[in-house]
Amino acid sequence: MKQGEKYTNVEVTITELGSPVPIDTIKEVEFMFGNITKKYPEDATFANDNFYVTFEEKDTLQFGTHTVVQSKVRFNDGDTILTNKKLILVNTILRKE
Repeated sequence: MKQGEKYTNVEVTITELGSPVPIDTIKEVEFMFGNITKKYPEDATFANDNFYVTFEEKDTLQFGTHTVVQSKVRFNDGDTILTNKKLILVNTILRKE
């Protein structure tokens, strides 16, 4: 992996009790990758029960080899949940466009 190139389609699945959370119940999601925050629907798309978060050159330059990933989900009914933190290897989530 070369840092600084444009990457897209970091796939994130948000589940509850092993099943994907229905998109029609979600108002907004904040995806926190280390110190970088991206939001759905502004910075991500949704398809096939997965979110696809876009990272540009300025984002990838900030990544080290590992980062902590966490998401905050705001539902249409006003509830908010914070997912468990997960430590990931950066080169396993980035795919060149």
